[in-house]
Amino acid sequence: PAPTWTIDLAKGGRFPGGFGRAELLGALRATGFEVVASTGGDVSILTRGPATRPRRHGHRGRAERPETGPARLVSGPPLVRERAIGRDWTVDAQAFWQVHPAAPDVLAATVVDLLRPRAGERAADLYAGAGLFAAALAPLVDRVVAVESDRRAAATARRCLADLDNVRVV
Repeated sequence: PAPTWTIDLAKGGRFPGGFGRAELLGALRATGFEVVASTGGDVSILTRGPATRPRRHGHRGRAERPETGPARLVSGPPLVRERAIGRDWTVDAQAFWQVHPAAPDVLAATVVDLLRPRAGERAADLYAGAGLFAAALAPLVDRVVAVESDRRAAATARRCLADLDNVRVV
């Protein structure tokens, strides 16, 4: 069996051979893998399947590229825990979430600051994803509609925003 290591990369731990977090993530990405390391401590590994079939001898067309196509969970939990804007989120490991751990709070605060929402107003969160901006706006306005076309993201938004009576996900 392959060797297994448990190393706390957040505290500067290193893998055998001197690999730290940045080197490990770069190496995995170069081989077609993606690592989801959530703020809740969950780690999932994904790979992306080919968007096209391999080029056959004598045929035209694009060759397979490992970084394209739908993500597939290889290891770890299918749902990962995140913490942002004072809320706990459970997000599909294969769905979009901000890469930098501080980004959700900074972006949500910026949206609220620029919009200056008031009671009595309605808001729309277009391309809502998990509903981060809808959640930030909900306590400040009468009604929020979160619009999302990706079914996984919309399901995440419905699950994570279920406690907010004035938010509707479509």
